[in-house]
Formats: sequence, structure tokens, C-alpha cells
Amino acid sequence: MFAHPTINILVQSVITTALKDYFMFTGKNCSSKYRILNEILNNFPEYHGLELLKLCHKWRFNNSEITEEEINRMYILYEKWKAFRNKLN
Repeated sequence: MFAHPTINILVQSVITTALKDYFMFTGKNCSSKYRILNEILNNFPEYHGLELLKLCHKWRFNNSEITEEEINRMYILYEKWKAFRNKLN
């Protein structure tokens, strides 16, 4: 079993993948890491990994309010997200 990536790498991976997915599924472009969460909520609310994306967004833009429990949840959700992503490839 591989070690988890650092929290910063995990967050970067999830958010940039959301940017790509948003374009692939909607045909619309969003290049803002800040706005991508709202764009997905408004245009693609059934997005797989939405809970993880919300936590990653919170870490990236408001991490003074994130709890240790939420960070642990991010790692759990990341493993599920990664397994789902691997099935797509």
C-alpha cells in the first residue's frame, strides 16, 4: 500500500481534476480553483466526489476552519475517489 500524498498535493489533485471533469461533462470552461465548487454545485450536482471536493475547497481557501476530523475524512474519501478514478481509466 502506498502512503497518502501530502494534504496539499491531495487538494491540488482533486481540485484540478474537478476543473477537467467540469469541462468534459458540461462543455463549459472554468479555470478558477476558487469558483469550481460553485460551478459544479450549480451545473453538475451529482458529481462523484462532491464531499471530497467541498473539503478540499475548504482546505484550500479557508483552512483555518478545517478540523482534524475533516482532514482525516479527506484521506478516507480520497482513497474512494482514487479507486473510482482508476476504474474510469
